[in-house]
Amino acid sequence: MKFVKLSLFACSLLFLGSFRQAGAIDVELLTSCTQVVAEGASAFIPQIVPMIKDLATCTQYKPQQAKGLNLTMLLMMAFEFLQHASGKQQCLLAALDKSKALIMPHAAIFMMKGCSPLL
Repeated sequence: MKFVKLSLFACSLLFLGSFRQAGAIDVELLTSCTQVVAEGASAFIPQIVPMIKDLATCTQYKPQQAKGLNLTMLLMMAFEFLQHASGKQQCLLAALDKSKALIMPHAAIFMMKGCSPLL
C-alpha cells in the first residue's frame, strides 16, 4: 500500500513538473500593490454612503418603513431600492461615474506598477 501511495505521489510530482514553474514572490512589489489597493479603498469606502444617499435622492426612493427593521426587512428594502434605482439609468450612470472617478487613479497606478499579474 505504501508503494502505491509513493508511486502516485511521484507521478503527481512528475506531472506537476510540466506546469510553469512558480516564480519567487517579489515582496516589495506585493507591498507596493497592497498599498495602492489600500489607498484606493480608503478613498472609495467613505464615499459609499453619500453615493447611496445621492442615488436615493436622484431616484426619489421613499422606503415604506425605515425604523424597526429586522434583517429580512432590511434586505427586502435594499432589494426594492435596487429595483427602483435600476429603472433610473441617469442616476445609476451618475453613481457609476463618481465611483469611476474615485477608483481610476488608483487603478492606473496599480496597472503601471505591474500589479495585475499577481491576481
